[in-house]
Amino acid sequence: MHVIRNAFAQLSFIPIAYFVQKVTKQSIFSRRWIPEYIIWSVWTLLLPLAMYMEYNIAQDFIRFKGEVLLGNASLLGLILLRVIAFDWLKSKAAHILYGFFYIAVWLVPLGQFIYHGIYGEFISTGAIIALQQTDPKESLEWLKAYVGLPGLMLLGLFFLLLEVAVPIYECRFCRISRVNTSVSVSKKGIGLLTIVVWSITIFKLFPMVNVVDQWNEQKFLQREEMRFNDNYAERYENIQINSRDNLTKGTFIIVVGESESRDYMDVYNSSCGYPNTPWLSKMKNDKNMVLFNNAYSCYNLTKIALGMGFTEASQYNDTSFTDSMSLVDIAKKAGYKTYWFSNQIGEQFSEVPIQMIADRADVVKISTNKYDDGLLPLLDEVNPEEKNLIIIHMAGSHASYDCRFPAEERVFMDKGVKADYANTVYFTDRFTQKVTDYAKEKLNLQAVLYYSDHGEDYKLGHGTAAKKWSTLHIPMWIYMTDEYKSNFPKEAANLYGHRDAYFTNDMIFNTVCGLMGIPSNHYDYREDLASSQYMFTKDSLFAFNRQLSIADDNGDENFDYINKDKIIINLVNRRKK
Repeated sequence: MHVIRNAFAQLSFIPIAYFVQKVTKQSIFSRRWIPEYIIWSVWTLLLPLAMYMEYNIAQDFIRFKGEVLLGNASLLGLILLRVIAFDWLKSKAAHILYGFFYIAVWLVPLGQFIYHGIYGEFISTGAIIALQQTDPKESLEWLKAYVGLPGLMLLGLFFLLLEVAVPIYECRFCRISRVNTSVSVSKKGIGLLTIVVWSITIFKLFPMVNVVDQWNEQKFLQREEMRFNDNYAERYENIQINSRDNLTKGTFIIVVGESESRDYMDVYNSSCGYPNTPWLSKMKNDKNMVLFNNAYSCYNLTKIALGMGFTEASQYNDTSFTDSMSLVDIAKKAGYKTYWFSNQIGEQFSEVPIQMIADRADVVKISTNKYDDGLLPLLDEVNPEEKNLIIIHMAGSHASYDCRFPAEERVFMDKGVKADYANTVYFTDRFTQKVTDYAKEKLNLQAVLYYSDHGEDYKLGHGTAAKKWSTLHIPMWIYMTDEYKSNFPKEAANLYGHRDAYFTNDMIFNTVCGLMGIPSNHYDYREDLASSQYMFTKDSLFAFNRQLSIADDNGDENFDYINKDKIIINLVNRRKK
């Protein structure tokens, strides 16, 4: 049935092509239309064939029918538009406008090939998720980091070439007699109708293009994720806390780093080339510090890693994100005042799962300072005489790296992304020291947990296209005060005992519940590093929806998925097609 529908759609262009020939009074195969055939061949041949070879989809070629149909529509529409611009209107403004149309048709395939040039694969669902969560500022930082100024200049030159190529070809190389240049009312009507029909056709076909279809699917899933708030009051009421917490006051802090990989941290890898963790390197042997040596991210995307890390949903249970309770909910139910201080989120991200979790905190504050140090003054708002859970979400080491620290505070003066990244790690080390010291002095600190949402490859960044183990290798440590160890001696001993245990950060929820002594009917001791019954080993841990075994991390730089077609990078089930 798919084959029949696809064939019918393709055959429908035959009468349209005949109409184009009648209007232009020139063969559809005239050499005059070579520029249009170039972009047609990119859409209908080059891009589908390259994607077909990349995905190795044996069952059919129909997955890319949108590209083929749009290529055909672009060919015929651009031919008609060229006749209108060059034969009928014959004005510079019309020529420039045609150039804009011509460039617009290039954007999707060009974007696909540029992305492939950077990451070695075409735009993935992971890239789409990241893009949907990115504001214009972050987009510019990504272009700066991974395309670079020379690349942007080359891209601008290419667009300029496209803008002038058709007029040059038309005037100098195309010696074909043109259509009658008199512009009758009927021709004006045909021209207007052509633009309208072509625009509607492109609008209708565009959602069928593979990358656009993935974009729309993720938008659908975002709406599904909003069900996280369904029946919240009833679910919150049903939380049952089995507290081992006898505190009347005290503060727990979770600091979430961003894009920090332990592969590029001196405390984990002394051969990284930069002494970028002076405080943590000093503290790693402190009696109150536990440095975890084998922590992994469950996904190298913030949305998924934190969406699972801060809820009971994980790769190791059947609880969905939309049916789960968050760490904020459990802490509030246990009598803690909850704070969420962030240098990342804002009003524009209200549909992102992280924002929905954050919104449940008693106090939510967004730093107005571009650097993470701007989060420190927010700690002054915390009452040390209460029981507090503070979650601090950093910008950390997110690209572009040189935007994460003040230029005057640069420590490593080498030029290049490696040194810039090392400076972000140094800045994070200093920031976490300041948080810990402040909390010890002024907030009746019990414990600080630091971990990164995911790692990074400083050349490729992160995301499902960056198949580097460094994007999953994350730092993680817990600082416990003497008071905490006195109040929770078993938990403290278990944490020390598990410092070399293998762990994925979708189990943060249960580990923090154990750390704080607030297990509940949503708690699983098997995922809790503070429990003597923590059960996971390297062989039983996974990433990417259980499609990548942590046991495969045997020293190689790269990884690959068990089954690429089953990679699910969202927090709800995929829409069935």
